[in-house]
Amino acid sequence: MQDSSGLKHISVFKPIDEEPMAVNNPHGLPLSMDGEGLKKGTRVGEGALREVAAYILDHPRSGPHHFVTRRALLGFHLQSWSSACMGDSTIQKVDEVHKITVLDIRLANADRHAGNILVSKEGEGQLVLIPIDHGYCLPENVSS
Repeated sequence: MQDSSGLKHISVFKPIDEEPMAVNNPHGLPLSMDGEGLKKGTRVGEGALREVAAYILDHPRSGPHHFVTRRALLGFHLQSWSSACMGDSTIQKVDEVHKITVLDIRLANADRHAGNILVSKEGEGQLVLIPIDHGYCLPENVSS
């Protein structure tokens, strides 16, 4: 969502019932018969709860405040950001990549890719990587 000027992104809205394998998923994936999510150890409809858990465990690296409403997760992002390809060497700061790697190990994240990382400019134009989309972290179990 954008602010009233249409120039600044202020939030992201993620409907719970549109998660993969949920009743209203927009990708046409079949419904989960046993409740298991697309990634083993996750449950359909619990992605928003996992997002909140990731935020609590990593605040403020995972982005600003999240609110769970009856049917969706609304996350407010108070800085400007954009998605970026991790292949762009201008944004690959080793310490930023390491922070995301450590977080993903702590959360047992099963879905990290370039589309789940935002880039923000802070201070004197420093680029900061912001990991997002933690719906497939903290699985109930881990298979080998």
